[in-house]
Amino acid sequence: MTHTESHKRNLRRKEARPDEIVDSAMKLWANQGFTATKIEDIAKGAGVAKGTVYLYFESKEAIFEAAVKIRLAGTMTQIDETSKDESLSTRDLLKNFYWRVYQQLFVNGSAVLMKVLIAEGHRFPSLVNAYKSVVLSNGIHSIANILRRGVARGELNKLANTIDNRLVMAPVVMFTTWSMITGEQSKSAYTKLIDDHIYILMKGLG
Repeated sequence: MTHTESHKRNLRRKEARPDEIVDSAMKLWANQGFTATKIEDIAKGAGVAKGTVYLYFESKEAIFEAAVKIRLAGTMTQIDETSKDESLSTRDLLKNFYWRVYQQLFVNGSAVLMKVLIAEGHRFPSLVNAYKSVVLSNGIHSIANILRRGVARGELNKLANTIDNRLVMAPVVMFTTWSMITGEQSKSAYTKLIDDHIYILMKGLG
């Protein structure tokens, strides 16, 4: 291997390290929680020295904030863009919202971030604020777009513009909490939940 090739490989390795550190942290948080996880543990899981972690992140809180951005920011942007798609019905937009969230939380493993917040968020307000700014606020904004457009197209009545949009997000929170308690994350159970919820929403607001 030439010096140039070695340099390029090392550069790619350095660029991948933040993601590797985040992945290590999330695995540990899933098993032992946020507070009990030490930077040393995260470093070991990522295959780097403790000092290397601090080259990229100043604290565990900073790693959590990075995890939210890396794992969820892109998904929330995609949901927001799709919520403006004029070719999709309100029902289809709601399904898109729920399934994109399911994919990220339960297929790609980001539900652990909610698990941390539910269990320990009251002790770490900065974690809650990071999640709110990237996920919850953007999610509520997308839901509001979907409902407003549904009213404008005559698919929903005007009450849809006045309801608490957290009601629409409720199945995601409920399913995540349920999965934490029971370990159930099956696609069929989630499908039943969101189909029933969409049916109730469309009947109540249609």
